[in-house]
Amino acid sequence: MSVDWSKYTPIAKQTGLSIAASSTGLTVPTATKPRAALVQVLVAPIRFWVDTSTPTASQGHRADVNDQIELASYAEVNNFRAIRETTVSATLEITYYT
Repeated sequence: MSVDWSKYTPIAKQTGLSIAASSTGLTVPTATKPRAALVQVLVAPIRFWVDTSTPTASQGHRADVNDQIELASYAEVNNFRAIRETTVSATLEITYYT
């Protein structure tokens, strides 16, 4: 599925979110509930889920360095959890949309 970003307006960003050996979620804006988010993976690969499950270094969708993850609903944004896949921590850059 590909998000049609022309239907959304950016409302907030989150930079430098470190993804290490513990499952980590996004810091979702509370003033305006986002309907979508674009997540870019930097430094190292990650594993992630968007259904409240907890990813592990060997389970979850895999995203490589420079991959972009499109979260297409508030539920996916709010339920996103990620963990690093290797011993190197990853960094995420996120833009939230309404």
